[in-house]
Amino acid sequence: MLRQALVTLTVIAILACSGPSDAQVAGTATRGVTAARRHPISSGWCAPARLTCEELVDLGYAYPYAREPGPYLFVNGTAYPYVDLSPDLLAHASVRVGSATVAVVELLNSLALGDQIARRRTAVIGYGSNATVSALARKYVAPGVTEPAVIPVTRAVLHDHDVVWSPHLVFNGAMPATIARSEGAVTEVWINWLDDVELKRMHDSEGVGTLYSYGTLPSSSLASEVPLSEPPHVYVDCYGALTLDGIVQALASVPAQGRSFAAVDSEQAMQRIAPSIGWVGSVFALLLDNVRSPARRAARTRTLTALGQFVADPDYKVECPCGARRCPVP
Repeated sequence: MLRQALVTLTVIAILACSGPSDAQVAGTATRGVTAARRHPISSGWCAPARLTCEELVDLGYAYPYAREPGPYLFVNGTAYPYVDLSPDLLAHASVRVGSATVAVVELLNSLALGDQIARRRTAVIGYGSNATVSALARKYVAPGVTEPAVIPVTRAVLHDHDVVWSPHLVFNGAMPATIARSEGAVTEVWINWLDDVELKRMHDSEGVGTLYSYGTLPSSSLASEVPLSEPPHVYVDCYGALTLDGIVQALASVPAQGRSFAAVDSEQAMQRIAPSIGWVGSVFALLLDNVRSPARRAARTRTLTALGQFVADPDYKVECPCGARRCPVP
């Protein structure tokens, strides 16, 4: 059933790059974005990011970025496609390394990462950029990150939910995504299998308690390539779902069936909110101004909050709510 649903849900490939949160600004340039200069000399440089303002705008247009064609093992910035999945994604699975099929155990031992195999892992639903190699690289392969990252990433289908825009502006000048209850919708998502250290870093990058809450959905709501031993976790945006003229705005680039919300891409979403923030110029100019001026971006976000709708979701069990000062990893 899952395989058929995933075939039906066509994956739309777009430019790859960064994560959605201001809490973890882009650390390294990856595919689809030119490498950043070591010593910024032009007015186009946007501190504290390691990308130029123009490159950040490129990310704003491209969100939520290109997915891999199938499940993969992320190891310190490199994606190894899974050849053979197993309920234990590290101990008994195999991946493609070049033209060879290699047991994950052999791969990790050769990289001196064999201790990662036995670690407890939490299944966290990724519906925006967290499904992509480039975003994970920005979060886990960055200056100051000393712990190696080994993250299985697998596919799933989420029932009765859709991936929608959230009415606030982040470091790339555009809006990020969240999920919202939508009866009858069947949406493609991914799962990041995170150990406790990786989960803490993901919390930090998502701004848990400030930008996102954190909790669980029932296992029955998710058809996963890999069986779940406990309910999957998920981040839900604290600003709610972008709603214009009473209609929630979904991400057109996220494959879904039975969608009842309007579906628009990032550029279209920014065009639709421009009148609400008094912007009459181009989307490019708006994104550029947002990345150049965090103060003006924050002021526009304060205006946009009126466009957020909190769709009731009785299945979502909050573990760390919006407004929480501290959300420890179990």
